[in-house]
Amino acid sequence: MKTKAVSRILAALLAATICISALPAAAETDAALSAARDLASIYGAVPAGAGSEWAVIAMVRGGLTAPEGWLEGYYAALEAQVSEKEGIVNPRRITDQDRVILAATALGKDARRVAGYDLTAPLGDFDRAVSTGLNGAVWALKALDCGNYPVPAAPAGKTRTTRDGLIAHILTKEKPGGGFAQTGEYADSDMTAMALQALAPYRERADVGAAVERGVAVLSAMQRPDGGYATWGNDTCESTAQVMVTLATLDIPLSDERFVKNGCTVLDGLLRYYRPGEGFLHMDGPGMTVDGMATGQAFYALAALLRQERGQTPLYQMTDVFDAASAPLFSDLEGQPCRAAVEALAKAGIVNGMGDGTFAPEKTMTRAEFCAIIVRGVGRSPASGTPFSDVPGSKWYTPWIAAAFDAGIVQGVGGSRFIPESTISRQEAAVMVRRAARILGFEGTPPRTDILSARPDGDSVAKWAREDVAFCLENGLWPVLTDALEPACPILRGELAEMLYRLLVQAGRLEE
Repeated sequence: MKTKAVSRILAALLAATICISALPAAAETDAALSAARDLASIYGAVPAGAGSEWAVIAMVRGGLTAPEGWLEGYYAALEAQVSEKEGIVNPRRITDQDRVILAATALGKDARRVAGYDLTAPLGDFDRAVSTGLNGAVWALKALDCGNYPVPAAPAGKTRTTRDGLIAHILTKEKPGGGFAQTGEYADSDMTAMALQALAPYRERADVGAAVERGVAVLSAMQRPDGGYATWGNDTCESTAQVMVTLATLDIPLSDERFVKNGCTVLDGLLRYYRPGEGFLHMDGPGMTVDGMATGQAFYALAALLRQERGQTPLYQMTDVFDAASAPLFSDLEGQPCRAAVEALAKAGIVNGMGDGTFAPEKTMTRAEFCAIIVRGVGRSPASGTPFSDVPGSKWYTPWIAAAFDAGIVQGVGGSRFIPESTISRQEAAVMVRRAARILGFEGTPPRTDILSARPDGDSVAKWAREDVAFCLENGLWPVLTDALEPACPILRGELAEMLYRLLVQAGRLEE
């Protein structure tokens, strides 16, 4: 009796250890789809809210059916959270911002227009984007790339983020022999997998491609006998899930011999932690219960695998549902003559919107705002110092005014004053634009002041601005379409954008 009982137990254990990889490929996909549908049902039973980002991404990107109103409930909760926190999801952890950008984009939303806030804006500050170390750089790059978002402008005095800068930051963290880790001397499977996900779109670059190849080799060597992965010496669901996302992103099939150990694939390793109708364990062992983080990561890993099997774009490449490159940057520029100019300057990080998805082309502009734009336009950085008595060091615009003063673009209004918060007129803008032209080396056609006499109010141009207004007219920089110049009228945001755009095109700084 005992022998028969032992035989039955051994047979059961043997059956339990038969890997899915031994089955046909269709069965593998079926197993993944069955688990994903089960998780969709589990998540769908709970109202979606802020914090449900990974489930939202998995549900949408996996092509799974969400209960009626579930996704809408999530987005309403996200808008409420963003509104309450004024666009910054978590001031202490920038990766939370990355996460909600990914979720909003997965839903086909423009992450620059959520409850009137641009969620990508904080990523313009490089130091802030990488404030959580390698992990920060990885998720910032994923967030910007998911919808092909332009890099936002940096706040005054801050280093602006670039994609090259994020890539370089990631590459400098590579460990000897390949792979990545947030801390420590040796490569970690989680961080290696996530870094490769971020680098994947750039692997045509020689340096990135080589790092990816080394990382893939490291992940292959790290794989456990059951197909799964460990981090810090412990086999975990999350490590295995991250590697599955990486393989799908790089379009490496489950059956690739580099990632099959003892006949077991990464999917086998992941499903070891699965408990049908409940979710996924963090670690497999006595007393372990279903874990929320493990379940969320396993859910989107299954979605990544399903997308790979269907020949769809990778999990985090969401341009199939939203592409910022083809979307209008601002909602209020339809039919506006300045649209091309504004969008070109915005993509170059020279102008910003109003923070609510609009540009407000017919709004006036202060002298301080003009300084920030013109300084960025000529490629200068913010400067230190307070050159005017009415420009206190505590104001956001002080470094921009200081830079404009150092460059000779502004000189003040006399009495060591600048009146930064007063509106700037068209003729004042013309003077500053011509000074900017000199910095850019653009001489243009020499101005003839008699060109002003052809305008009905040409005589009303101030003596100190006549030559500069004439220069702008002569060289096609003057943005006003009417015959009247109205030189003392405040310049509008759309007019200024046209003026600066035309200058930068003629100076060879921007392509038309």
